[in-house]
Amino acid sequence: MNTIHSDSRQGLVQVALAHVLWGILPLYWSMLNHIPSLEVMMNRMLWTAVFCALYFVLKSQNPFSIAVRTFRTSPVWLLIISALLIATNWVVFLYTVSIGEILQASMAYFISPILLVLFAMIFFKERMGKLQGLALTLCLIGVVYTAVLGG
Repeated sequence: MNTIHSDSRQGLVQVALAHVLWGILPLYWSMLNHIPSLEVMMNRMLWTAVFCALYFVLKSQNPFSIAVRTFRTSPVWLLIISALLIATNWVVFLYTVSIGEILQASMAYFISPILLVLFAMIFFKERMGKLQGLALTLCLIGVVYTAVLGG
């Protein structure tokens, strides 16, 4: 029982730190507004690859075997589309932050999961429970309220 309690506490701390970091990051990105957004994103991709490779080496795992296994089990075209969508998302986010539109960039991140849930309900016939519906409704109210308040 203590392990579960400890894991829960650790998870809550990690979630809180992630949200604080996510809230502060636009301030950091806005300080880089003199650098083109595409260049910032490419730099981020490079350093992510370096740190991921370092992580795998420290864990005594071969990053290339993991990549080969991934390409064998997933259609390459889906991986390419996913990578392009994520890259586009980041370039647009960095651009909106660099021109001072942080509220709009943040709103996009709040609206996106709501739209994904709605698309899942429409296209994949997903159903939500009462608590999930309440959560979605509260999110929608928050987004609409912030959009109206922020203009």
